[in-house]
Amino acid sequence: MLPDINTLLKPRPKKYRNLVKHIQRDLAFQDSESLSLTQEELFNDLTTSRGTSRFMGVFSTRGIEFTLRKFGYFDHLDNVGLPEPIINLDTSDSYRHRVQISHQIGKKLVLSGELIMRRSTFKTPTLGDKKYPPADLLVVEWFLLQNPKKKFTRKRPQLPGQDFPGLGISSIIFEIFYWTAKRLRTDGVVLIPNYLHTGLFYGRRFMFINPNKQGTLFVLDKMRNAKISLNQLSWACTEGQLIDRNLNSAFLWEPAPMILPVSRLAREYFGSEIYNNKAKSAQNELDLKINRGYKKQFNSKWKAI
Repeated sequence: MLPDINTLLKPRPKKYRNLVKHIQRDLAFQDSESLSLTQEELFNDLTTSRGTSRFMGVFSTRGIEFTLRKFGYFDHLDNVGLPEPIINLDTSDSYRHRVQISHQIGKKLVLSGELIMRRSTFKTPTLGDKKYPPADLLVVEWFLLQNPKKKFTRKRPQLPGQDFPGLGISSIIFEIFYWTAKRLRTDGVVLIPNYLHTGLFYGRRFMFINPNKQGTLFVLDKMRNAKISLNQLSWACTEGQLIDRNLNSAFLWEPAPMILPVSRLAREYFGSEIYNNKAKSAQNELDLKINRGYKKQFNSKWKAI
């Protein structure tokens, strides 16, 4: 079940705060290149054309590896049978930075993770009479976590858009997103879920900017917890079998921006009474069902057919 809005806005657990302090103190987090940078250069605005050799102006390849290791990412990869990861950092585009995590399996180099991120300013919607200043955000343009060694199963069949099963490690990545945004002094991290199930995955830490969308997400989460599996719910939506009773038509998943709130400004927006009331109102008004008799079929490898 998704956490409620108030839970999502609570301060991060002490264990993560202590871990980040340790990382920041360690010389591996700031290599010799960073020691020569001024504070202004270290936290440079990536909208400038100057560019940087460090991911989001902060992390070198060594720093990324050290941080992932400290957060337990490498331990998890080892537990699911993926060999020592190879990290490739590409900052050749001043506006969009890419990190890829791959593994040498036999003669093949396979990808388990990829992130494309940039920094940008967004106009914040008005809530009632309250006007908010523009938000400075880290934008996730592409996000992939998969286990190329794992096969789909009866318990976890293929979901829309998947080539391989997920890694089950998004919570660690979301923590790293949070602390990266905090280190860069941005308001948060924004991404857009293309599928119903990705919206529910991200909803563990992210919230829709539009409170009506957040209310919709809570309705879908309630359906998932009412003896409807995530794969059946997501495939029903993808194939037009999820019905809006009020409109008597297929419910369409419309991708929209979600934010992991970090700054006081972002937390104030999502914690406002107006946002909460609008989300609850949308939740109460939406009535969804899956068409009777619909059941997504899978082949012997538990891939969708």
